Amino acid sequence: DALARRAHFGHRLVAEAGLYFSSRTRDWFAREKPAEYFQGFLGAHKAMVYDHVPWAVILDENATLATLRQFPVVILPNAAIVSENEAELFRRYASEGGQLIVTGLSGCADRWGKLQGGSSLESLIGARLVHKLDSLDNWIRLPWQQDTFAFNRGKPVAVSPILKAFGTSRGPSWPFLLKGPAVVYEPTTAEACGELVKPFRTTRQQQGKEGTEWPMSPEAVVGPAILVNRVGKGTVLTFAASPDFATASEHHIVEARQLLLKAVRFLNPRPRVEIAAPATVEAIVTDEPAARTLRVHFVAYNAPPQTMPAQNRPYVLPALIEQAPISRATITVQERPGSAKAWNRSTRVERRANRVELTFEDIHEVLAVRY
Repeated sequence: DALARRAHFGHRLVAEAGLYFSSRTRDWFAREKPAEYFQGFLGAHKAMVYDHVPWAVILDENATLATLRQFPVVILPNAAIVSENEAELFRRYASEGGQLIVTGLSGCADRWGKLQGGSSLESLIGARLVHKLDSLDNWIRLPWQQDTFAFNRGKPVAVSPILKAFGTSRGPSWPFLLKGPAVVYEPTTAEACGELVKPFRTTRQQQGKEGTEWPMSPEAVVGPAILVNRVGKGTVLTFAASPDFATASEHHIVEARQLLLKAVRFLNPRPRVEIAAPATVEAIVTDEPAARTLRVHFVAYNAPPQTMPAQNRPYVLPALIEQAPISRATITVQERPGSAKAWNRSTRVERRANRVELTFEDIHEVLAVRY
């Protein structure tokens, strides 16, 4: 298959989001418990893959301003250690129009991984760090969209696009679990949205006689859930909790993962390529400028249910591929497509203005879109 389609490989990757990998956080903050860092990074990666946001990794070891400029959005997933040089790099990126997403404990530790009283990102976040929550079973509550409108002489007047972007449309909202570290912030220049809620603790838990591995119910609001701060021509969006860590945790819920997608789409509402497809379909976008051709590679696999193994539960090996799945996808491109052609003759392709819709039955399909 790869040899037959070799003409479709080797082109420049199109990435909307850059995932910033902090090796110093890995080596010092998480040296005793690697999952404290890796889980956030892997959760951010999982969210991008499941929600079809084209992504690439930015390594802190060789990151430059030119590197960051390649990405409309840069994500700092729980990067506890952020040096002064790195903070200045992110400031320059945002000032020029870059969009930055900060999660969890990013910026909250010193160069040796010890949590500090402030954050190296406070001026970018637009808030003062009050303290870190000692819990991992933290909750957030987002506003109801009905509350995002005020009324002037009986006519609705929009209050905030931030509230509208992250609010729920299905009635008054309730807290939902974001398993992972969380920080209480006091806004200075940032606009706040939603509420961070700490978990309830029993008397035995407060005395250290009972564990907190299983999440407890939400108890009290301790700070904002989301902060949005304008920096020059760009924006810094901060989650006080950790939707990325939650996405890779054993308490993953869809709302946690989609918070990251909403953040990317809020900051970059008109991406060059936007893909809608099932979560079981991975999409990779490349560009061949000389031929004015975008390629979207789809890799699809639906695993049937498997039983639990006798040992090492809950680890489960996925089932083998027996039939090629039938998948549907929609691609929206900013450049009006001149033509769209799939590799398989059996694939149904329909073009409507800037949208291309296809239905394919294969493990791997390639859609070539001329622009």
